[in-house]
Amino acid sequence: MWAAPPRRRGWVRQLVRLVSLLALLAALGGAAFVAWQLQPLKGRTAQADVGRGPATIVSTTTEQQEPPPTTTTTPETEARPPALDTEGASRKRFRGVRMAAGIVIDARTGRVVWALNERRAMPIASLTKVMTALEAVRGGRYSHVVTVPKRWLGIGGSSLYMRPGQKITVRKLLTGLLMVSGNDAANVLATMRAGSVKSFVTRMNQRAEQLGLTSTTFSNPSGLTDRGNHSTAADMAVMVRELLRDPLLAAIVRTKTEKAPHNVTWVNHNKLLFRYDGAVGVKTGYTDLSGPCLAAAARRNGRTLIAILLNARGNEFDMAEQMLDWSFTRGAKS
Repeated sequence: MWAAPPRRRGWVRQLVRLVSLLALLAALGGAAFVAWQLQPLKGRTAQADVGRGPATIVSTTTEQQEPPPTTTTTPETEARPPALDTEGASRKRFRGVRMAAGIVIDARTGRVVWALNERRAMPIASLTKVMTALEAVRGGRYSHVVTVPKRWLGIGGSSLYMRPGQKITVRKLLTGLLMVSGNDAANVLATMRAGSVKSFVTRMNQRAEQLGLTSTTFSNPSGLTDRGNHSTAADMAVMVRELLRDPLLAAIVRTKTEKAPHNVTWVNHNKLLFRYDGAVGVKTGYTDLSGPCLAAAARRNGRTLIAILLNARGNEFDMAEQMLDWSFTRGAKS
């Protein structure tokens, strides 16, 4: 009868050993699993950024590596753009500066420094392409290659001289649109982004409404046709201000020369880039009806000014220099 206790004690010891062994195996298995999780993933397109939150997708294509379009905003934001401040604006007459309408504004604050008939609706020629660029850039995919069909070409006027079947990137189209005022680039971008020129023009007018441009209407994306295509100096200043907020478009309009297809070099039509201290763009325009038009921007001492000239009667670049010089000086004294 005294032999039973030792057998019970032996059974208890064996049970304790078994539990301990199971616990050890569980611990080793968990450690192995954690180590496996911390190993770099191989043969996959996603990598986990260990210790820094969720997994980050690492793209293997050029297009996906680009940042998203910077001009995409919510409808609520677009519907209430900062208005131009005309309080204290000068209407001084400059000797030798003759135009139908014009304006100079501070790009950061929207304050109007100088103005002349700034609310008069007029033809704007290729200044139209400022809005074309604003709408075309929203789709992103700047490295996307477009194969140009013949039906998108043949618009005439200033051109990139693209050929049917030619392959060209969205970024290069935007560059040709703004640097050398390619009317064919405007048509290609419009058709690519919206399916047709007509649908794209609808988007341009919707964007104008969102920006509060009550005196602006577009009938085509190039500005080659003046009928139904008009704006004001004040509205153009708002459009240019919006363009300069986009890093890609701002970089394009300040580019002086660019290598282009067919072994040619594009030279920016804006002569101020080559001769005016601090010039940073923006766009030229001309038709027989509109006369010389110019949107110019320059930066000095941390301050950027935008000048718009519509139907200039004389050399629009000389006039823009005089307007900007005076406005920079006035701003420094105010």
